[in-house]
Parts: sequence; structure tokens; C-alpha cells
Amino acid sequence: MLLRGSLLLLALMVCAGCGPKGPSLTQVRGVVRINGQPAERVAVGFHHTDPSMKGNAAHPCAVTDANGQFSMSTNADGDGATTGEYRATFIWWSDPDPDKAKDLLAGAYADQIKSTIKVKVGEASNDLTPFELKTDPAQVKKFVK
Repeated sequence: MLLRGSLLLLALMVCAGCGPKGPSLTQVRGVVRINGQPAERVAVGFHHTDPSMKGNAAHPCAVTDANGQFSMSTNADGDGATTGEYRATFIWWSDPDPDKAKDLLAGAYADQIKSTIKVKVGEASNDLTPFELKTDPAQVKKFVK
């Protein structure tokens, strides 16, 4: 009887570790435009404003495609973000090779502490209003081939 109880307890402890890990995620999609044009290779970072949020859930991220579109990722590609409020950051990479890349936004949107761009992720699917960023056109010409 003691053995059966011990096995049941062990099975319950193992199953307690099964199932979804971490908070639930909601799909979050958006578009980044720079100087009015869709921008490719923009790293989009969300930084949860709740300091109790930990791990990947505190910092979902994405990279824009050729149309400036992105889907936020927390644990897997495009899996979404947790609900709540975030500050958004953006780095526009001049080259797909990280050793050659420069931020075409010159760091203007890269600091999560200084960011004034706020995003609220709700419980349902979230298609965000496009992000309209500005940069010096000369800065862009300097790095884009």
C-alpha cells in the first residue's frame, strides 16, 4: 500500500511539470514604416512594463519582412506575446550580416527606458496600428546599397 501511494505521488509530481509552460500567449502582428515606407530587417522588441514578468515573456521580439510586417515571438517563431503593457524598441539593420550591420535609426528607438512608444496586448488576436518611425534620409542612403 505504501508503494502504491509513493508511485501515485511520484506520478502526480511528474504530471505537475507537464502541460503549457509559462503564461499564455496571444498573436500580435504589426507593420513598421520608416519615413512612410515599409522597412525590412527592423528588429522589434517589446519590453513588459510589469517587473514581475520574467524570462522570454518579458521580452518578445520579431524582425520585419520585405513588407515591413512582423509577428511577435516569445518562445517560438510567431507564437505571440503575453497580455499587458509594453514599451517598444526598434533597430533597423542595414545588412543581414550582423558583422556588417549598422542601425539605420542611429539608436533613436533602441533604448527601452527612453522609449515613448507604448503597446497594449489584449486577450484576443492583436493587429497593431502601424508604427511610423522617422530617420534622416541621408543616414539611410549611407548604409543601404
